[in-house]
Amino acid sequence: MRYLSSVIAVILATTTTTTTAFSATSKTKVPSWKMLKSILSPTITKTKPNTYTYSETQNNPSILLNNNNQYVFYRDTNAQCPYAQRVHLALELKQLDYTTVLQTPRNNKEDKHGGPLLGLPDGTLIYDSIQALEEIQKISSDVSPNLFPRVSGSVDGVRANINRRSYIFPRNTIFLEGVVPSLFKNNAENDDGTVEMVAKSNHDVTCEEIDEMLEEYPDGPFLCGEPISACDISWMPFVERYVSQLPLLYPEVKPRSDFEEIKVWLDAMERLNPCYSCVVRGDAMTYGMQLVNALKKKQKEGVLKMDESTISIMEKSVSTTEDPIGIKRKRRGIVYNPSNVWSTYAQNKDYLANTPHEECASCLVKLRHDLFDQITDQWCKEEGRDKEDMDMALRQVINCILTDFTSSEDEFCFVDGALSKLSGDARDVASMVNECISVPRDMGAIPASVLRKLVLDAPKPRIL
Repeated sequence: MRYLSSVIAVILATTTTTTTAFSATSKTKVPSWKMLKSILSPTITKTKPNTYTYSETQNNPSILLNNNNQYVFYRDTNAQCPYAQRVHLALELKQLDYTTVLQTPRNNKEDKHGGPLLGLPDGTLIYDSIQALEEIQKISSDVSPNLFPRVSGSVDGVRANINRRSYIFPRNTIFLEGVVPSLFKNNAENDDGTVEMVAKSNHDVTCEEIDEMLEEYPDGPFLCGEPISACDISWMPFVERYVSQLPLLYPEVKPRSDFEEIKVWLDAMERLNPCYSCVVRGDAMTYGMQLVNALKKKQKEGVLKMDESTISIMEKSVSTTEDPIGIKRKRRGIVYNPSNVWSTYAQNKDYLANTPHEECASCLVKLRHDLFDQITDQWCKEEGRDKEDMDMALRQVINCILTDFTSSEDEFCFVDGALSKLSGDARDVASMVNECISVPRDMGAIPASVLRKLVLDAPKPRIL
C-alpha cells in the first residue's frame, strides 16, 4: 500500500463519471465498493485470527480444545468491560498467542455472573482480573515486562499501589450503567434509588493524589517507575474513562492538561506501549457518548435530576473534543507520533493495514452494512435523500480518507483544502457514522482518530 494514492488515481481515471446527489453541478468520480475493496486488498479480506463468538464455542467445543494450548481471552462484545481490558493489555504486552471469545454481555463484574476473563491452557477459568495478571506473569516470567517487579525483598510496591486505587478515587461511588465509574453515587439523603454527581472537590483531591503518587517513583513515568507493571494495567482502564468523562461534568477539571505527572504518565502509556494505543485503549468520543447515553437513560427513568439542556451541552462537547491519541506532540523532548506507534504494532500482522488511515478506511468498508442499518432512519428523515445518496456519501468519505490523509514521520492530518471539497452529504454521513463507531470495538483508537479528525475539521454547518 506504499503507493496507495497513485493506485487510487489510476483506478479512478478509468472510472465512469457519475452525477451524484451531492454534486448537483459537476460530475464526481467516486470509487465503487468493489474498487475500494480492491484498493485495500489483501487486508480487507482478513480478520484477527482465532476470534470467535461465545455461541460458536458452545456449538463447537472443539474450537477451544484444539487451540494449541493457547490462553483464551473472554471479552465482552462491546469492549466496554474494564476488567477484560486489563487482561487484554497484559496478553498483548507479553505478546502471547491467545484465542478471543466474545461474550454478550459480561456485566462488567469480576465473578461468575460476569463470566470468565481468562482461560488457561489446562482449561482453568479465571474470573478475577488481578489473578489473571498473576497467572499470565507466572507462565511468561521470561518475557518482558515483569508485571510484578519487587522494589526489594520486603516491599511489594506493585500490589500495594494496585490497592491504593480504591482509596484515591472517590469512595462509595457506583459504576453507572457499567460504563461510568467514580463519577456518581447513590443519593445519601433520600433512600429512593436516585443518584447524584460526586462533588467537584472530591475530584480535585483525586487528581492531586494521583499526581503525587506518580512522583513517588522518579526513575520512570509509570506508577511504579520503569517499566510498565500490573499496577498501570490495573489502573488504566478506569483512569482513561475518568480523564475523558470527568471534564464533561466539570469542564474546569482537566486531569490530563492540568496535572503534569498524569499527563506524562498517559503520554508514556500511549507512546511506549503500541498495543495499548492500537487495540486496547478506548477514546474520548466513545467514553463521552457512553456517559451521555447513561445520563439520558437515568434521567428518563427519573433517578437522575439533570436538565435535558445540560445533557445536550455535554453531547455537543463530546462531538467537538479531539482525543490526544490522534495528535502528534512533543513533551520533555520526546515526540509522540500516531503513525510510528501504529506501524510498530501493525508490523507482521497481515490483518492490519500499514497505516492508520488505511486501517480506518478498511474498517469502514467492513462495517458499512451495520453502519447503514444504524443511520438509515436518521438519514432518510431529510426530504429528498435516499439510501443511494447515503451509500455514495460514505464511499466519498472513505475515498477522502484514502487519498487525502497523510500518515508520516512529519504529519498526521488531512492535506490542506481536502475537506472543503467534501459534499454536504458526505460530511453529514461522516458525522452520523462517527457517532456509531465505538473504540476499540469497531477499530483501534489511532485509526478512529482519522475519522474523528475529518468530522472535527470539515467545514460547517453541514456536520450535524
